[in-house]
Amino acid sequence: MITSRDIARWMLAEMMRDGYIHQRTAVHEIMEQFGEEFANTNDNGTLSIARKVLDAFNKLTGNDVVWEVGKKLWRKREARDGPGRLQG
Repeated sequence: MITSRDIARWMLAEMMRDGYIHQRTAVHEIMEQFGEEFANTNDNGTLSIARKVLDAFNKLTGNDVVWEVGKKLWRKREARDGPGRLQG
């Protein structure tokens, strides 16, 4: 049985391979590979990754990964980044 942690590991592997992972690409891949129960539709009708998967991903990656707000992607933390997960 696939767990949220399994999907978080998959997301991390994809990000490490490419240096980043776009939210839009990730949610579609997650739905295709792991099932629709790991995705949601948010209030504005956009597909999103289920909170339980994001929580597992955040726990797995700690402070080593940032969320690039404008580009809607996760990437490896760089020396130029400010504190916290959210980056401009």
